[in-house]
Amino acid sequence: MRFFYLDNKVLFGRYDGTSFLFYRKDLPKPEFIQKMRLFNQDKELLLWRKRWNGYSGDFAFRLRVDEVGDNTDVVDAMQVLWGTKANSLDENFTELTEKRGMKIIVPLIGIEVDDGENRLFILTRNYITYKTDGSKTNEFQNDNSSYMQASYFDSRFVSFINKHGKLLGW
Repeated sequence: MRFFYLDNKVLFGRYDGTSFLFYRKDLPKPEFIQKMRLFNQDKELLLWRKRWNGYSGDFAFRLRVDEVGDNTDVVDAMQVLWGTKANSLDENFTELTEKRGMKIIVPLIGIEVDDGENRLFILTRNYITYKTDGSKTNEFQNDNSSYMQASYFDSRFVSFINKHGKLLGW
């Protein structure tokens, strides 16, 4: 799945095994890319613009692959997407709209949403880090700290799901 934060819009697309698919072949222009997420259920490549200089940009990236590297605690969360009405556009894309005039075109077909509980979600995986102050307050502490604070240090997109967690696409 492909997700682009552009200066002027949000754009979803997908890879069909041979080429990138965007609705009406609306390819993102590099000078408008703020952030790009290429993801599936196992990994995500995140690319973000640090600076744009005339005709080229300075970009940074990170690759997150599950089950590779250090053991890290995670929390999966469902992030509701904009849209309470779904309109199929073609054999690959559906437009999600709301009364307020906003719309998102997603690379999914056969989905139904409403303004109640039937919504489209992005499953996100949030990675946790633990910080301590490094001091020891008693002999029973085996982590050599007087406090520990957990926080998210990274997050990635995993898949599109419904409210019951059913996989709708990635």
